[in-house]
Amino acid sequence: MMNGHELKKRINDCVGWLVLRPLYAIVPHLPLRISYALAEKLGLFAYLTLFPYRKRVLENLRVAFRKEKGDDELKVIAREMSIHMVKGAVELLYSCSPSMEKIFEKVKIIGKENLDSARTKKRGVVAISSHLGNFTLLGRRLEKDGYPFYTLRKDPKGPLLTRFYRTLERIYGGRFIYVEPWKECLRTMMGCLRNNEIVCFIPDENKRHGGVKVDFFGQKASTAIGPAVLALRTGASVVPVFIIRERDDTHTLIIEPELNCEISGDRDKDVYLLTSAYTRIIEDYVRRYPAQWPWISNRWREKPPRKRVRAKRLDHITKTMDEQNSTEPS
Repeated sequence: MMNGHELKKRINDCVGWLVLRPLYAIVPHLPLRISYALAEKLGLFAYLTLFPYRKRVLENLRVAFRKEKGDDELKVIAREMSIHMVKGAVELLYSCSPSMEKIFEKVKIIGKENLDSARTKKRGVVAISSHLGNFTLLGRRLEKDGYPFYTLRKDPKGPLLTRFYRTLERIYGGRFIYVEPWKECLRTMMGCLRNNEIVCFIPDENKRHGGVKVDFFGQKASTAIGPAVLALRTGASVVPVFIIRERDDTHTLIIEPELNCEISGDRDKDVYLLTSAYTRIIEDYVRRYPAQWPWISNRWREKPPRKRVRAKRLDHITKTMDEQNSTEPS
């Protein structure tokens, strides 16, 4: 007999599939301007009616901008975020259909020279991105310009949605490295970097197990160290890559210069510093485009770690680095 948590996951899986399957059959056949207009209405409806989600979004916004923005401004951001998320879902459906060019022709790229420069080192590239803008378009747009771009991702939690998304990927492309099983994932990532390819991480969610606590909007947030560990182990360049929505619903894909983080040789310290560095640039972009980031995520949530020894070591890294930073001259 399944428990309440498993039942909730099963219901969410069924509801998600029942919503997305008919939408996928209809939306890509509509004129894009009509789909955008419908998305605005649906996004506003979701903001007004889904009270628990609106409450969580506003709570997270207050944590991030508690001294910078008033409640009225935060409500505007929350409303725009809801609309943006529905538009992103519409664009995802278009991008996985014969109408995909309608979406990809709306994406311009800035900073390709930064990615080209990083690849001249022949050690591969660890790309750092965020759930900002319509991040689902990022990899496939770069692929269209000839870049061997792989995105690390998890399957949805339910079997129906997993089969649905995997079917779309098989038909319409996209290069993904699945987190599970982990050993196979690690072998694939290492192989990509040896071939001077690009592996993209999106480390802007709360890392429940095995993360290190770094500053994010002035609060300690458990953050994935995988990109830092992989880059330090292989010598790969670390390049931030983001995509943002413009007011006219076009997109700008921005490739930042390679992160230059001084390596000390102390593995724990270097992992902490590199993780802090890419978290800072993610925060910078979220600050600039707050309505395009999913504030529904509990970024600062605390969860008990699986292994006490590992957790104590990671906490020790955070504490040590904080003490060093506090003693350094400003």
